Amino acid sequence: MIPLVRLILFALASFLGCAAAAPQPNVLFIAVDDLRPELGCYGSRAVTPNLDALAESGLTFERAYCNQAVCGASRLALMSGLYPEHTDERSFHVTAWRQRLPEVITLNQHLTTHGYTTVGLGKIYHGSSGKGVDPENWTHWLNVKGKALYADPDNAAAHREASKKPKPNGRGTMRGPLTEFADVPDNTYDDGARADEAAAQLSALAEAKCPFFLAVGFTKPHLPFIAPQRYWNLYDRDSFALPSNQAVPPGYPSWASNVAAGEMRAYSDCPQGILPSAFPEPLNKRLIHGYYACVSYMDAQVGRLLQALDANGLIDNTVVIFWSDHGWKLGDHASWCKHTNFECDTRVPLIVRHPHKVTAKGKTSALVELIDLYPTLCDVLGLEKPSHLQGESFAGLLEEPQRAHRSSAYSSYRHRADQGIGSVVGHSLRTARYRYTEWWQRESDRVVERVLTEIERYPGEVTNCLEENEGLASELSVQLRQRVLSVRPWVDLFNGKDLAGWKANTDPDAFKVVDGVIRTQATDSKERSHLFYTGADEDTLESFRDFELEAVVRSEPGSNSGIFFHTDHEPRDDKLHLKNGYEIQLNSTSKEKRKTGSLYAVVDVGESIIPDETEWHTVKVKVLGQRVQCWLNGKEVIDYTEPVNVERPSNRIGRVLRSEGGAIALQAHDTDSVYFFKSLRVRKL
Repeated sequence: MIPLVRLILFALASFLGCAAAAPQPNVLFIAVDDLRPELGCYGSRAVTPNLDALAESGLTFERAYCNQAVCGASRLALMSGLYPEHTDERSFHVTAWRQRLPEVITLNQHLTTHGYTTVGLGKIYHGSSGKGVDPENWTHWLNVKGKALYADPDNAAAHREASKKPKPNGRGTMRGPLTEFADVPDNTYDDGARADEAAAQLSALAEAKCPFFLAVGFTKPHLPFIAPQRYWNLYDRDSFALPSNQAVPPGYPSWASNVAAGEMRAYSDCPQGILPSAFPEPLNKRLIHGYYACVSYMDAQVGRLLQALDANGLIDNTVVIFWSDHGWKLGDHASWCKHTNFECDTRVPLIVRHPHKVTAKGKTSALVELIDLYPTLCDVLGLEKPSHLQGESFAGLLEEPQRAHRSSAYSSYRHRADQGIGSVVGHSLRTARYRYTEWWQRESDRVVERVLTEIERYPGEVTNCLEENEGLASELSVQLRQRVLSVRPWVDLFNGKDLAGWKANTDPDAFKVVDGVIRTQATDSKERSHLFYTGADEDTLESFRDFELEAVVRSEPGSNSGIFFHTDHEPRDDKLHLKNGYEIQLNSTSKEKRKTGSLYAVVDVGESIIPDETEWHTVKVKVLGQRVQCWLNGKEVIDYTEPVNVERPSNRIGRVLRSEGGAIALQAHDTDSVYFFKSLRVRKL
């Protein structure tokens, strides 16, 4: 009997006439949990014939990295296209994220809007049901469960008894044993049941003949390490041993290395009161054995999906993407689980098979991030990319696998530090050779610790080469800060209601909020006035040195104004006077040779690209070091780098980029000039 959801798919196909449409590529999107690159195709001893075959027919990414080594945050970053540093969604359990990010367009939502039948099941977001899986933005979301969490009666009883007790950290209840190896069918457990349903969905989708996005999330090898016995039988337990990298790099903070492996403490047979470094050898061997068994179990389920693709005639028009949300410690650094910036926790397997790209085969060593998948998939499917996406499409690697993509991969992880430091975020860059990590005090962005490891030379990541590479560390520190600040959300300088956070100098009446926009017009024909941004403290001017500024503006005909930045100011006659600074010209009068976008007294834009200054247009300014860029409605019109030994005029504004001033100000030029600012926002870099 065909379940109702599959009958609905057939009905939709008949009604919409998908069969007559041009054949868009389908997508099979396979997510797994807690999987480091422990697959045969990555050189591991793991028995994974199905994923090895997928890698043989696709492109294997050898340097793919998650954006935060915890389930919920990593998955939401991928599916939303926004970094955790932007959303502040950093925990493993982010079920209420849609309430906090109501406007974000998720990957499944974008594909649904563009005509794809989107079906999801298993662990794509954190959890397999509820609001956290974005249920309203799939064609169908299916909550598929196996017959039992623990199949062995003794283990099931142990789980029931443990669940009556709180976890050591007080959050939630205890669970059953760390492992199980019962002689049961694959679909006894969740992943086998999900493979059953996903294979059936592929059959229905093939009949429907609509382009589809089928997302299937397998839970293993996440704890507990539960897999049918035949997968345990693939390995000899006595052949397993702890890895050699038992140390952490000198200077690596203990509070950032997850020495206690707290996630594991929730299981009933995990030793309490001792650190993982003191776990008995039989337990270590059992855990490693269990992880490998779960990897092979998961591989078998992936194999069933690939077989279903082939059996239903879909293999030649379906893009297959296989990814893991983050890595895992298998006894590395004398601990277990994830929750750090270590290489073993952030590096993930990623395989992409594109049936129409003969070049998308083999291996690539290009650095990529999981957040890059959303824009990549848009390019692969020929869809417009939503403007909010922060990842970088690696579709070009499918054409040229040996080309470069990123100079570094960025990840972060939040910790609670000791010694009164409080909340800390570890920010990390992985270059082709090194991993550089800084831990920033969350409220102040002050660096409290930093470590540089040479991964290519010491892959176990147990050395710190910071002292002998201070120059390199300084360069990476600058790059890291730019990466972190550039992905943070924009800050609105204007609230749409009043001039809170702003202070006028010589002519306060020149600046008013009218119908939700700032209106500027001088009231004194003899004096220009400026409106300075103060921020929360009206007695000081907030300083912006490296930043992006975006303004949506229009004017009345014949107007002249400007946006000032890097300004100095001085008190005079009990008023705040603009002393000097840079000015981006705003101009709709033919009298001025400098058109909108000109950098006053430095670089002129000779011809305006704005057809009508009385209509709303967007002016964007970016300042980074000595470089100033300006865009009008998305087109770059200024790219200027200030010389080191620039001559500074003593009596006119302009060319003072390296001045101490960092204020932003708007100008009311004269009584005949009227400008309107609908929005003003800034982002520090």
